[in-house]
Amino acid sequence: MQRSGLRSLQMSQVILSLEPLWNPCCLGSQFENGKMIKDQPEMDMLYLQGLCGSALAERKEILKEIYRMLIHLTKYMEERYTPDASDVQNGCQVLSALLHLHLCALTDEDPSVHCKTINDLLKDKYDETGQMALPINLMTSEGMISTTELRDYTLRVCSSFCDLLGNNDVVKCIKKVVCWTWGTTYNYLNNMTVEEVDSSVLHSETRDYEDAGLLLNSPYFSVLRQERHVDLIISLDFSVDGKPFETVKGAAKMCKDLHIPFPEVDTSHLEISEDFYVFRGSNKVPSVIHMPLFNAVNCKGEIDKWKDRYCTFKPHYSYSDITDLLGKAGLNIKNNKDKLLKEIENVIEQKKTSKLGKI
Repeated sequence: MQRSGLRSLQMSQVILSLEPLWNPCCLGSQFENGKMIKDQPEMDMLYLQGLCGSALAERKEILKEIYRMLIHLTKYMEERYTPDASDVQNGCQVLSALLHLHLCALTDEDPSVHCKTINDLLKDKYDETGQMALPINLMTSEGMISTTELRDYTLRVCSSFCDLLGNNDVVKCIKKVVCWTWGTTYNYLNNMTVEEVDSSVLHSETRDYEDAGLLLNSPYFSVLRQERHVDLIISLDFSVDGKPFETVKGAAKMCKDLHIPFPEVDTSHLEISEDFYVFRGSNKVPSVIHMPLFNAVNCKGEIDKWKDRYCTFKPHYSYSDITDLLGKAGLNIKNNKDKLLKEIENVIEQKKTSKLGKI
């Protein structure tokens, strides 16, 4: 829940100055200088959740991993066939070399050995369009692999191998991956001029969205905009990685790097299993109340047990899982009601004093 809110609020920061033209139904449509040039139907909510909740948002890194996995699969395919099936083995070797070429295109490595392998294996092979050796225009004048030519050639080879390899899942995966479209989202800020937005965001045709929890697992930055005039942040930290101060320390470090007011976070003198911590600010620096979800007060010596029960990759929550979790979260508020009210009163009094001082 926190991660989802963080994503939407961080996005709202970027588009704050573009509110008149922004419509969430347009996410994914193609824009040029603020004008829609290609409409896309509104995304399905499940697709949108997968798109913005991806822990592997960097397209090149995803493709590298997929290509490496497919190379292992083609090797496994080749080993399944006997030496008598030399055509099939050669076909697997060609597919493997093609996948290595795609990797070279992503990593800027020398592709010559893989080009030679393909040409040696296909030197006497032909399909309906002609000889199947690598096209001479595969390499650009700068010595780089033309990704468009490589994609088209890969599709051609895969199609010609369908009869040889049959309805093969690896071949189908290769055809899908080289024409990758899933998760590609057009950047609605493309080629706009907006002073408040970094130029790196304005000069890219597409954007890759990532689960914001990988950057910081609590949504501090969505409330730290100067225009919000925030005086107190109540952080209900739901991280369960065994480091109760990781998010607040991470926020403090990032704020220091970005020159954003944030209180000093010194935990050297603190017990790590309490349920209520206060890092006080002053003047224009907000105070932060930090409340870890599982702690010595609401778990009574069973912190690790509760953390194990609600690990990050838990795929399914039963009714009892949900109600028990809500119970623990509720206890943190119930047990600290008086402390919370006291800190809120302190902030109000500081605000009053500050205003009187100005008068």
